[in-house]
Amino acid sequence: MFCQRVCDQFWSEHPNAIVGVPMGKASGLIAIDIDEGGNKCGEETFAALKLGNPQTVQTRTLSGGRHLFFRCSETLEIRNDTSTVFGKDIDVRGEVFRTVVLKIT
Repeated sequence: MFCQRVCDQFWSEHPNAIVGVPMGKASGLIAIDIDEGGNKCGEETFAALKLGNPQTVQTRTLSGGRHLFFRCSETLEIRNDTSTVFGKDIDVRGEVFRTVVLKIT
C-alpha cells in the first residue's frame, strides 16, 4: 500500500535513485519508448504518425526521449519490440522489461 511518508523519506535519503517499473502483466502497464539523442529521431517518427500528444503518464528518458505509459490487458501478452510497430526509433516495452522512470510530465 502506498505510504507518502515512506516515499518522502526514501527520496530524501536517495535523491538520485533511479526507479525501474516492470512492464507487462506484473504491473498492467506497457510503455512506448520514443528514442532521442545521438543518431535517434523517434520524436520525428512519432510526429509523422499524427497521433498527437496522448493524454497519459509520460516521463523523460536519460537521453532526452520519452516513455508513454498505457494500461494493458492482464490476459494479453505484449512483447518487446524495437522500431517495427510504430517506426524508426520507437520501441514497445512490454513483458519482462523494466522501464526507468525519472520525472513524470
